[in-house]
Amino acid sequence: MALHRYITFILISFAALSSINAQEVNGNPYDTSTVITNDTIIDNTKISGNISVADSVQKETHSPKRAGIYSAILPGLGQGYNHKYWKIPIIWTGFAATGYLIYYNAVPMQKAYNAYIWIDQGSIGDPPNEYATQYPSLTKLESLYNQYRHNVELFGLVSAAWYVLNIIDAIVDAHLMDFDISDDLSLNISPEFTPITISGIPQNYYSGITMHIHF
Repeated sequence: MALHRYITFILISFAALSSINAQEVNGNPYDTSTVITNDTIIDNTKISGNISVADSVQKETHSPKRAGIYSAILPGLGQGYNHKYWKIPIIWTGFAATGYLIYYNAVPMQKAYNAYIWIDQGSIGDPPNEYATQYPSLTKLESLYNQYRHNVELFGLVSAAWYVLNIIDAIVDAHLMDFDISDDLSLNISPEFTPITISGIPQNYYSGITMHIHF
C-alpha cells in the first residue's frame, strides 16, 4: 500500500511540474526565442528601410540636369559624373581633331589675306609671306582666302555640334542610369497553331508566331 501511494505521489508531482513548465513557456512574454525573433525582424526592417532610403537618395541625386551642366562647363565632365569615363578621351579627341583642322586652314587663310593686301597696296616693301610671290594674282589670292575661310567656318560648326552632342550624351546617359535592364525583362517567341472550326468540328489549322513581353 505504501509503495502504491509513493508511485501515485510521484506521478501527480511530475504532472504538476509539467503543467507549470508549459505555462511558463507559453505565457512568458520575455521568452528568449521570441525576443530573438522580434529583434531579428526589427533589424531586418531597419536594414530594408535604410537600403530603400539610400536607393531613393541615389536616384534623386543623380540628376540629368546636373550632368548636362557639367558637360556644358567642361566637356567630358558630365560623362565622368555618369561614370562613363571611357567617353572622356573620345570627346577630347574630337575637339582636338576639329581644333587642328581649324588651325590648319586658318594659317593659309591669313597668309592669303596678307598677300592680297600687300599686292593691292602696290607691293611696297618686303612680301609678307610666300603667297605674295607664289600667287601674284589678286583673283587667285581671293579664291584661296575664300576657300580656307569656308573650311575654317565648316570645322568651327563641326566643333560646336560636337560640343552640343557632348551635352546631349551626358543628359541621355543620366536618364538611362535608372533604366530597368534587370533579368525580369524578357521576350519569348513561340509558334502557335489555332484550329479553324465549323460547327464545333476542326476543319483546318492556321499557324503564326506569338510574342510575350514580360516586364
